[in-house]
Amino acid sequence: FFISVVIFGVMRLTIDLLRYVAGHINAINQREICLRSYQIPLIENLGILQDAYDSIDLSDNSIVIMSNFPVMSRLTHLLLHNNKIKEIVKGLGTCLPSLENLMLTNNMIEKLSQLDGLAEFTNLLRLNLTDNPVCKQSGYRLYVIARCPTLKHLDFQKITQSEREEAKKIWGDSLKVSEEKTKVKNSKSKLAQEKTTTMQVDKVDGNDKNERLEQKVSEAMEVEVEVAVVEQNGHGEMKLSSEQIELIKRAVHSAKTKEEIEKLETILKSQRIPSADWKKLNEEQFQ
Repeated sequence: FFISVVIFGVMRLTIDLLRYVAGHINAINQREICLRSYQIPLIENLGILQDAYDSIDLSDNSIVIMSNFPVMSRLTHLLLHNNKIKEIVKGLGTCLPSLENLMLTNNMIEKLSQLDGLAEFTNLLRLNLTDNPVCKQSGYRLYVIARCPTLKHLDFQKITQSEREEAKKIWGDSLKVSEEKTKVKNSKSKLAQEKTTTMQVDKVDGNDKNERLEQKVSEAMEVEVEVAVVEQNGHGEMKLSSEQIELIKRAVHSAKTKEEIEKLETILKSQRIPSADWKKLNEEQFQ
């Protein structure tokens, strides 16, 4: 089944394939899994390996981006020869904290900036980028040395102390400025995201408050209004007419503040209304 897929179509790095391929002990006594020549277009599902390997060989595939690794603290060797890799995403350093050897021969990395993700591999000792277009860029070797201060060998050549000093002299300050700009940019992006989130929360809270206010109005209007106005100081008791009841309902509906609604609701529930409030209610409704 797997052979027919490789011949007639693109093989995905599926969970079934990862279970199908058996690991082995390589020549330097490492536990390794070989995933060569499956025409795999992207890295995925490696979590199924449960960080059980020291070395992974993904050479001779069709991988375009070096990304999507789970946390693999055990992994020290990663082989990606003869792929189509154009980019090394940032953030992989936390996923592959023990990586010492990274082989990227014959890929499609063109720009120095596409190598910036390498700086996050704080234990990287050996890196091979031979036959990538970026190798022809002016200052390539010193740039990589400046980016990866732990490196001992680059493209199978030992890094000398003089190269380190020259790399620091040429690229040191500019890389620090670039990193600071990236940090500022990320900080601004984070602040903008937090502001957007806050605005969305405020909007939800505002809608929630409006809903509660409308519910309050609805509840007030549903109160059964059979009220009698009791006027003191010798005045008699009178039943509210249908026009007066309608007037109170309109006042509740048009109330603009929570305080107004609560006051009207108290009046309705208590079945008492001061004469001054009744006069004011009439004036407001018939202006």
